[in-house]
Amino acid sequence: MKTLFLVSICSLFAFAQSQNNIPDAFVLRTKLPQSIVINDSIGVDQIKDIKQIPYIENCSDTIFWSLVQQKGNVLELIEKLTDETILKEVYVPNFGGEYTVADVALVILKEKIEGIPVLNLIGQEFISSCGYCSYWSFVREHKENRVQLQKNLKKWYLEHKNTLVWIASESALTGDCNSPAGGHYKITKE
Repeated sequence: MKTLFLVSICSLFAFAQSQNNIPDAFVLRTKLPQSIVINDSIGVDQIKDIKQIPYIENCSDTIFWSLVQQKGNVLELIEKLTDETILKEVYVPNFGGEYTVADVALVILKEKIEGIPVLNLIGQEFISSCGYCSYWSFVREHKENRVQLQKNLKKWYLEHKNTLVWIASESALTGDCNSPAGGHYKITKE
């Protein structure tokens, strides 16, 4: 009986938080990362070796979280936004297909920097009937579209670089995980 009550309360909190009625601090993260060793010697070229992208239970890829935590690799990650090398057996939830190095580089950047306006940078709008599908449709249509995203994101980053501060946080920005990186960048008020 106690278990059923606890599960019901947790479900209620999760629903209420998704409706923006409860602060994030009250929501229990459903998946805690396994013991992850952050490795500063991992380079951006190792994105192709990532096996999991944070999405509900995928919270324990050492390469992913090491690249998130490294402070000086943003421009290197932006350079990867045109790399269409496919990651074997790492599938995009809800939209289908396999992730490319470019897609994963963007997820890492979105985990590192809160509030990157991806859809604005590519001139697309959020479509309520499919969510974020406008991003996927855009980048998969032509390689030039990935180049446009890369160029616009680099410009956006350079404009905001000096206003970014590291915020300590246990919550991931991109998945239902606790963040082994320990935080993310956020734009301060200009």
